[in-house]
Amino acid sequence: MANELAQLLLDERAVTPEELDEAIRWQVVHGGSLDTALLELKASNEAELLSALSRSLQLPVADKSKIDAIEPHLPRLFPLVFAETYRLVPYRLEGASLGVLVNGPVDRE
Repeated sequence: MANELAQLLLDERAVTPEELDEAIRWQVVHGGSLDTALLELKASNEAELLSALSRSLQLPVADKSKIDAIEPHLPRLFPLVFAETYRLVPYRLEGASLGVLVNGPVDRE
């Protein structure tokens, strides 16, 4: 994911090569994801990064309003260990379909 995001941000001139290098160095020291490093360094803003992440992952953005609207019972629909293992958070139930939030690439199989 980081490589695709980095290339997309560079291609769109949303960050400079120097900002990207600085963010990668920040990651080495502090850990975390590339998008977090870019935010911490103020090399990009949240809206730009959400949009770029959405395009790089080919997934829609779940903004704060969607997260705030999660009904309290939905996260309990499957065990916490499952949610932590697969990094999924249930956020919407439509009929028999459960919508989940993810924080990275999805194995569509």
